[in-house]
Amino acid sequence: MEDIRFPRTLAPEGKSLLSGLLKKDPRSG
Repeated sequence: MEDIRFPRTLAPEGKSLLSGLLKKDPRSG
């Protein structure tokens, strides 16, 4: 996986979705 920094062009919904996945993964937390 790439860095946790999301591109500014990414929609807020995408950020929310990815953020949720990261929160579900304790390794990324």
